[in-house]
Amino acid sequence: KGHREAIAAAALLKAQGASYSMLFVGDAQGRDGYSQELATLIAAASLDGQVMMVGHCDDMPAALALADIVIAPSNLPEAFGRVAAEAGAMAAPAIGSSIGAQGEIIADGATGLIVPPANHEALAAAMSRLLAMGPDGRRAMGHAALLRVRERFTTSALQKATLAVYEGLTGQAR
Repeated sequence: KGHREAIAAAALLKAQGASYSMLFVGDAQGRDGYSQELATLIAAASLDGQVMMVGHCDDMPAALALADIVIAPSNLPEAFGRVAAEAGAMAAPAIGSSIGAQGEIIADGATGLIVPPANHEALAAAMSRLLAMGPDGRRAMGHAALLRVRERFTTSALQKATLAVYEGLTGQAR
């Protein structure tokens, strides 16, 4: 999911004097070695207390709603960018990768930002851009993300889109 790049981006932002906190929310899901690697990277970059792995969250909607920015810089394509969609549903702007479905969920520059995968410099620049927008700018972008999710990614919207594909293939309108 791009944790290594997020840590490297956080180190760049820290070197530039940016003030922020970054939380990695979620369980290790049996990947204890990976979690230890991330903790080592955080410590090596002197980001303890600024980048924190907080573990499991019982209320992800609340966590996403409290976020100023949600990042999901995946390095591998995803069939559906769930993190970006969930962030949008909670009116939080997201930064996602240009591979997989995140580009369909995030309207680059309008509801969030898209960056190349495995590119911590681009991720840092995107994070800096959203931080520089201030709370009002991020709130406006998050509201646009919410409207996009409601328009395109609700159960009803996805059902209608699927039926439209079937109707187009069969030539029969409902």
